[in-house]
Amino acid sequence: MPQQGASRNAASGTTLNESTGTHASDKDGFKIASARKRRPLRLKDYFVTRLSPDTTEDDITNHILDVFKVSRADIGVTKLVTKYDSYASFRITCSNLDDASLFYDESKWPEGTFVKRFHTNRSFDG
Repeated sequence: MPQQGASRNAASGTTLNESTGTHASDKDGFKIASARKRRPLRLKDYFVTRLSPDTTEDDITNHILDVFKVSRADIGVTKLVTKYDSYASFRITCSNLDDASLFYDESKWPEGTFVKRFHTNRSFDG
């Protein structure tokens, strides 16, 4: 936000008390900072539950490969220990999912399946 009373430079869109260099030569011995590195790929974890207790990690993996069209290298499935033996729950780690909201699409999962983000307990020092 420009300071009160500062006029704008129409060509660059900056105020007159701001500047962005355009000189192409580095004869002066200094250079601009290099471009920021891309953030590492973030994995998304999902919690899927209310499945039949005999559902296996391979069943979930095959379902995800078929429905979401990701490669096997982009997913990880871990069966979780549940409080009761009447259902199965899984932690699904997925990278390279083009649209993460597709994971919440009810039509992609068997009826009654519950899907949400998987949150880990984090402990902080201090």
